[in-house]
Amino acid sequence: MDGMVELEFSPNAQAIITLLKRERGRLTMLIGDTGCCGYSNIFITSLDPPAGYEFIGEKYGVKIYAQPSFIESEKILVEAIPSEGDDSFSAETSMGYRLVMRRQANRERP
Repeated sequence: MDGMVELEFSPNAQAIITLLKRERGRLTMLIGDTGCCGYSNIFITSLDPPAGYEFIGEKYGVKIYAQPSFIESEKILVEAIPSEGDDSFSAETSMGYRLVMRRQANRERP
């Protein structure tokens, strides 16, 4: 994807998303520089994205939106890590996890 973010999901993150999708139906993933979700730039919700987010794709039946500063030529790995007592409203915290991202610079492809 030239000029767009490339997303990969760890097996654990994929499993969490699959369970949430089954439990809640419609899901939206927001990737941004918001401080509302503690230490993660990922927010999972069933609500529509707010202004300032652009649709970047869909994976595992979840529509993914990002703020423009995250839509660059880079690779993001989404991982699920255990989280106790998280005060975030992101959906996966109800299962004791947080989805977090690990940024990795894309290397030029031949």
